[in-house]
Amino acid sequence: MAAWHSSVVAVDEIVPNTALMTYITDRPTHTEHYILDPLDAYTNLRHLRDRLTGDKGEVYCSNNFPNHIHGTWGMQAGTAQQPVATWAFSKTGLRNEAVVPLKAAAGWALSDTQRGAWPETSYHGTADYFSPPAAVYIQIMIESIFGLNMDKPNGTLHIAPAFPDAWPSAKLTLPKFTADYRREGDTLHYSVTTAEPLKRNVRWLIEPARVKGVTVNGKKVKFNTAPGLDCIALSFDAPASKTSEIVIDLDPVEYGLGHLQSVAVGKPFEVTSEGVTMDQVIDRSGILSDITTHASRITGTRNRFLLKE
Repeated sequence: MAAWHSSVVAVDEIVPNTALMTYITDRPTHTEHYILDPLDAYTNLRHLRDRLTGDKGEVYCSNNFPNHIHGTWGMQAGTAQQPVATWAFSKTGLRNEAVVPLKAAAGWALSDTQRGAWPETSYHGTADYFSPPAAVYIQIMIESIFGLNMDKPNGTLHIAPAFPDAWPSAKLTLPKFTADYRREGDTLHYSVTTAEPLKRNVRWLIEPARVKGVTVNGKKVKFNTAPGLDCIALSFDAPASKTSEIVIDLDPVEYGLGHLQSVAVGKPFEVTSEGVTMDQVIDRSGILSDITTHASRITGTRNRFLLKE
């Protein structure tokens, strides 16, 4: 899907539109314009997380072929669709969930039945091999988990990883790229090498924290932070080079939220918090009613009259 905005000079790249977000870049600043802001993008993914995700983290889609409906209830956990879910989760800051669909797909491929083959859908009873799942799995692991996207015409490497908070390390080796990540306490280390000098454009959706400092190859760099949904958007640039040793020092913010995952129409709900203050409710679609807001507690009702007769 493409979109046009009066400030956009040229459309350079369009990426798969899972989270209803399209990258549109304007020269020469390569500014990213999203169709949805972070709040609406996250809300859009709630349906995927709450209604279309299985007990092992696999994400379901409509049947791959119409005739499959005879053997299913209308949905399948397609192997090729798991990486697409990872892409959407990573772009929305769900760093601890992004890798889960990939892990589910890897488990199917490594089962006693498949023994390294990539099935069309989960839990196939016979061994078979579909090349798209394997190819897309590799692509999304590189572009979403390790967050490496090269813009060759502009000589830029965009870096936007989605490593889970609990991962102590991760390493990727490709013919023209290497990436080595490790976490030591509250310090993130990310070493990226490229076969040719490329500018570094970093936009890392990290855990909620105060960023104490960022260095690239031992030199301090200016950075910006912006609030996100259970994350902080950290962004900075670095000059063209073949090797970038990125070090980020964090002061994590400890907090907790208590709430139901879903609320039926007309039913009350309560949200409680620890370590943070809740000062407003944004309800763009008029779904809620009778809202009361306190520093650490919000109560209300899901509107009964969502559909007009």
